[in-house]
Amino acid sequence: MEESWMCLNTDGSVRQDEGLTAVGGLVRDQNDRWIMGFNKYLGNCIGTEAGLWGILDGLKLILDRRFERILIETDSLETVNAIHESAFRISSSTLLRRIHQILIKVKQWKI
Repeated sequence: MEESWMCLNTDGSVRQDEGLTAVGGLVRDQNDRWIMGFNKYLGNCIGTEAGLWGILDGLKLILDRRFERILIETDSLETVNAIHESAFRISSSTLLRRIHQILIKVKQWKI
């Protein structure tokens, strides 16, 4: 990664048969050093929603630390597409609107 970029890695786990969903992630600096980690129990939700929660929670932590350049890495193409598509229209998803509100506050971001 280029200098002054932070990398947000997130992943979710869904067990629909039991209604269990959790998400977690970590933030690394441009030298791949661990900065912070997080996790959250979400209860019953779908995989894309879990991915969005992971990104939102990670972005809030990054914004609190005033990092300005963020590379978001996730293994969910559906989550990536949802974020990109909602950038060009008004989304009915509160999660997507909150993610974009944070992304507007950072200097640069990539996903």
